[in-house]
Amino acid sequence: TVDKNLQVIDRRAGRLKDEGAELAKSLQGMRVEGVEVIFLPSTEHRGTLVLRGNGLSPAISDTDSHSSEPFPVMESKPEENTEEAKRTARIVNKVVKESKAILSSHPLNKKREEEGKLPANIILTRGAGIYEKVESLEDRYGFSSCCIAGSALYKGVAKYVGMEVPHVEGATGRLDTDIEAKAEAAREALRKFDFVFVHVKGADNASHDGNLEGKLLMVEKVNRLAEILSKEDAYLIITADHSTPLSIRRHSSDPVPVLIYGDGTRRDKVQSFDEVSVSLGCLGHLTGIELNRTIVDLMGCGHMVGS
Repeated sequence: TVDKNLQVIDRRAGRLKDEGAELAKSLQGMRVEGVEVIFLPSTEHRGTLVLRGNGLSPAISDTDSHSSEPFPVMESKPEENTEEAKRTARIVNKVVKESKAILSSHPLNKKREEEGKLPANIILTRGAGIYEKVESLEDRYGFSSCCIAGSALYKGVAKYVGMEVPHVEGATGRLDTDIEAKAEAAREALRKFDFVFVHVKGADNASHDGNLEGKLLMVEKVNRLAEILSKEDAYLIITADHSTPLSIRRHSSDPVPVLIYGDGTRRDKVQSFDEVSVSLGCLGHLTGIELNRTIVDLMGCGHMVGS
């Protein structure tokens, strides 16, 4: 949401619920400098901007400052001294400007304003990239895999590496996600797949919003999920991809806790699963790559270490 001075006052537009798809339709059909512009809605306020054409480059800066404080819409700039990067940055800036004109006059945003809600009246771009084909998890490690998630980002990454992604009714990627439905979907997936990844998004959302009650609710939901899945004949691994402290309402570089539960795993004296207590555990300080190797090894798919 931006004000009349193009100051961003809420990067998430008050967290859209189901309006994103309708707003995205109004952004279709744009062409800028001969490049096709496609906008695909995702979860809540998020979406994917696709630029399709020749002479493009991902080496451009964001128009989103990632700040939780009000900030002006940033100008995308080339990060390489190439004509492709300069052209792409120029196109993105034109698309962002045009999105403001289109979305500000959209009836849905007019209605939101009448109801006292923030309008989703501009798109902010970040994380430019280009599609590259990668090896699937099954090709690399030899095991089948499945993803249970509500947010489109995680389902998209899972599909990208060849994981099956079933639709789970009630999995929303929000605080209202149906954790029982996700647990049941995971239990069913364990009958068919070697590896099942279950993602829960709501705690991160609550932290970004400074919502203590919402975060406590999500922790309780994760506890329930762990309780159900711990009864399965499988290794249970619980961790996070980053920390989002309520105190700062953004991601931080603080280490996240890791738990591995199952037959034959190492045991220590840690009794609580929190950032401080687990620092005394026997796993030590693992990187994501090291944890991945441990998981692959537990599944019997790793390469022998040593000679």
